[in-house]
Amino acid sequence: MPDRRSILLIGNYPPPYGGVPTHLTYLVPHLINSGWDVHVLTQKYREPSEARMHGFTIYGLAPRPLPARLWYAAAQARKIWHSRSVVRASGQRELGRYLELYRRAAAIVAVNPVRVISAYHVFPSGLVALWLSKETGVPFTTTIFGELYRDPTWARSQRSLIRQVLGRSARLMSCSRHCAESPKVIGVSQVAEVVYYGIDVKRFSPSDERQDFREQLGLSRNAPVVLFVGRMVTEMGLETLLNAAPRILQSQPNARFVIAGQVGDLYGQALKAREAYPEAIHVLVNVGNDDLPLLYATATLVVVPSSNERACLGLAAIEAMASGIPVVVTHSGGGPEVVVDGETGLLVPPNDSAALAKAVLTLLSDPGRCSVMGKHGRERAVRIFDKDITNGTMVRTLEEVAGR
Repeated sequence: MPDRRSILLIGNYPPPYGGVPTHLTYLVPHLINSGWDVHVLTQKYREPSEARMHGFTIYGLAPRPLPARLWYAAAQARKIWHSRSVVRASGQRELGRYLELYRRAAAIVAVNPVRVISAYHVFPSGLVALWLSKETGVPFTTTIFGELYRDPTWARSQRSLIRQVLGRSARLMSCSRHCAESPKVIGVSQVAEVVYYGIDVKRFSPSDERQDFREQLGLSRNAPVVLFVGRMVTEMGLETLLNAAPRILQSQPNARFVIAGQVGDLYGQALKAREAYPEAIHVLVNVGNDDLPLLYATATLVVVPSSNERACLGLAAIEAMASGIPVVVTHSGGGPEVVVDGETGLLVPPNDSAALAKAVLTLLSDPGRCSVMGKHGRERAVRIFDKDITNGTMVRTLEEVAGR
């Protein structure tokens, strides 16, 4: 029996919060069923540093003693020289993190028949994949997100390395047109292939179970519920929603807000808002992946108020649409690629709490329109954002690259 092919995926994991972890959750089983041995190297520290789970192997960056890290860095002097712009722009500590990721990835490739490496983000995953490919000949793909929009000045300082990563990639992909064109902000003309990230449209679907979960949250049966799902950080736009809440409650005092997500720099602000409006604002921390469909089922509408151009797509908006829930999304990043304004939801300017409040009130005052938008959103999600479409495209692409 021939050896199964191995693939190394380098990206953030596990879910539920973040596009890459969710994408890998869907993609990995599909790869396994297509005959691949899958190895996932996460950029986050994990214990144990290696584990077998659900048919694949996951690896973390277990902390190592400083002398061992310094010895390895010295042994990689050539990489440090070629990546000296990283040292100048980010410091030695950042390059040290890259080298640790490379060390782990190289060890995986050394003992497994890896045929292709799939890197998520240019830095550090793409740079690590570039180093590995140069030394082993294993081809790699790179998926770019909004990292070049985050700090164009820093990205321009890394233009030489970015060009190498993008140019050496056997395939260059992105999960939205907006982020596919991001190299242009640093004067690089290369544009990525768009592969929209999908979700499980069977798991996220219209549900009649909202009352059970509403009771668990202490929400009344008939209260209009505005839901935010995501990391509690500035770039996700939570501050804009919190500033809009008093305006909304002034016109709709029976409205309820559910803020569910991973703790971030705005968590304290969310708690203060809950203290100010204890009956109206609910804050749920680190909701489990299994509870997300029921969470959407409680909502009258979902708000995705991303604050800047880094937001490539917005899986929360897609999950809401698949659940038959209308959405209010900011006109930034890939939001306009997800939402058809006036048909599946409403688009508003970023960082504009007055505009966000107006859009939310517009929908809350018109249940019939919400119902129609929810139906159209469901149809659009099934047609464009089904995970099976994404998985099929990814597997074909990776098989083409591995066959070279």
